[in-house]
Amino acid sequence: MTQLGGGSFFSVTVHAAAPGAHYLLDISVSGAPGLSLTRIWRRNVRYADSAGHVLLVLSAGSQSEAGISLIVEGEGMYNFHNVVLSKI
Repeated sequence: MTQLGGGSFFSVTVHAAAPGAHYLLDISVSGAPGLSLTRIWRRNVRYADSAGHVLLVLSAGSQSEAGISLIVEGEGMYNFHNVVLSKI
């Protein structure tokens, strides 16, 4: 996590097991109420559930890599406590 214009930025890149592989990304966060995680390029917005988890699915492309870049939007920052990546 780094500072970026007063918000938080988070990025993950995975060398996948095979092209087209799928992964579940489970991020545990805490922070000010009303914050969201937004995918930088696709603009998909995710909010943490009541337990503080944000779930996303990553799909590897033809080069066997999967990645995501997220920015925290809203007033304040998220603290990222755990990042768990599981193959699905």
